[in-house]
Formats: sequence, structure tokens, C-alpha cells
Amino acid sequence: MKSFAVLAFAGLQISWGQSISSCGNPGDHASNLQLSISPDPIGRGKAFSVHVGGDLDEDITAGSIALDITASILGQDLGTTTETLDFKLTDGLIKKATGLAVDVGPIKLPLLPGSAVINGTIKIVNDKGEPVACVKLDLKAPLLDEETKLEETKMEELAPVSGLTICSKSTDHIKNLKIDEAADTSVTITGTIDEVITDLTVNAALKVKIGPIPYTVNFPVPVKLTKFQNPVDDFSIYVSAPKDVKSTMNAIISVSGEITATDSKGEEILCLDIADTNKAIVV
Repeated sequence: MKSFAVLAFAGLQISWGQSISSCGNPGDHASNLQLSISPDPIGRGKAFSVHVGGDLDEDITAGSIALDITASILGQDLGTTTETLDFKLTDGLIKKATGLAVDVGPIKLPLLPGSAVINGTIKIVNDKGEPVACVKLDLKAPLLDEETKLEETKMEELAPVSGLTICSKSTDHIKNLKIDEAADTSVTITGTIDEVITDLTVNAALKVKIGPIPYTVNFPVPVKLTKFQNPVDDFSIYVSAPKDVKSTMNAIISVSGEITATDSKGEEILCLDIADTNKAIVV
């Protein structure tokens, strides 16, 4: 799961278009993959949108994700990691369909110095070991000009690890949300969705420290889902502890703040509070 934290943070800041492509083969369960960005390339300080689409020839309820990723963020070399994560999903979360699509944006990159770089592959297989999709990454996003200097904030001692807590209200559209991490670091997420969600906005209000340097990140991420029909019912998502890990990543990344998601009516779907962490993220 820690590798996903690094990948997700950098993934909010990357350029797509020719920098992301399918490395799958005929016969994969996901076909006709479309990966695009507008505008392409991303301009420094400019908003952009991302489109990912394709067809899926079977329901996906379990499988694994293999990561082979090299990354650097804000001039910090995070190293390389290869690992595999097993997953299980409630039936109905990812259904067979043609014309599936996820549209993200417009997004304006947060005001951070330097750039974010990710190279490698993400390969997904089903529970029978059959390939679902393969995505190749060769990504670099400009953030601020290299010579731009942000106002430095006073350094503070990092708080002890206290993890992720749920700040959702009783009126939120995901009820009884629980995130349980087992002793082996596998994670199970459960709850009840009370509406079909096709449009949402993820709002990030975060404080990030990479090494000793603090940054503030505040931005919304609009998302539109096409042909994804989530069940209005209980759901569960399980992600195993990483397997077959080979890693040189040991950068210290501290993240704190709040992430919320709202639907097309502006009503809150969920709220997550992220506490400071003072340990190295070894991916």
C-alpha cells in the first residue's frame, strides 16, 4: 500500500499523452484502450484533462497488480520498486462493458518546485492469472520553474505515526465506512454506498514534506465515470500486503491533511483525515 501512496501523490502531477501507453496484447480482457491528455503536452502552470477509456470483456472481482516503477519527485530520487499486490472486490464494482471511460479534470498542478517523474509499468491480471491490462509510464510533469522559490515555512517536529482516520459525517453517501489494516499490512475497506456515483470531485488539502522541506498542496480533481454502475449496496475492497518486493526506495515522505469527495450535487461522499508520519516510506 505504501507504493500506492507514492504513486498516487506523483500521479496527481504527471503529464500523460505520449507519456502513457498500453503495453498489453491482443486477447487481454481490457481492449481498445484510449489514453489521452488535453492539452498535450501540459504547460507549466496550465490546467489539463485526462481521458482513459476502453472495453472490458468480463467482470473483475479479484486479481493482482504488478508494479515496476522508478520515480522522483521535486528533485528527490525515490528509487525503484517492483512488487505485486493481490486484490478482491465486491461483485459489481467493476462490470463487463463496452465504452468504459474515466475523465479526470481539468486539473491545475499544485505549486511545487521542479517536476515529477515516473517510469515503468503497471500490469493487472485476474484471479486466473489472465492478463487484463498493461500500462507503460514514461512521465514527466513540470511544476514551477526551477528558479522559482516558495516561501519557506517553519519546520516542526513530525508527529508520531497515527495513520488514516475517517472524518465522514452521517449524511455522507458512503455509510459505515471502515478502513482496517491488518498486522501484515493488508487493508480491507468496507461500507455502504447509498447512490449511484457517476460524477465526483476529489478535494485535496494537504501538507507534504519530502525530506526536510514542507509544501502545501490544495486542489480539486473532477472525475466523470462512464458505464461504471456502482451497486447501491454494501461493498468491500481488499488489498494484500506487497509480495515479491524488490526496492531501492527509502525516501522520507510525510503527508498530512484532509481529502474529501463530493458528488455532482455538491453533497459529500466521504472524508479522510491523514495524520503526519515520521517514518520512511520504503516502497
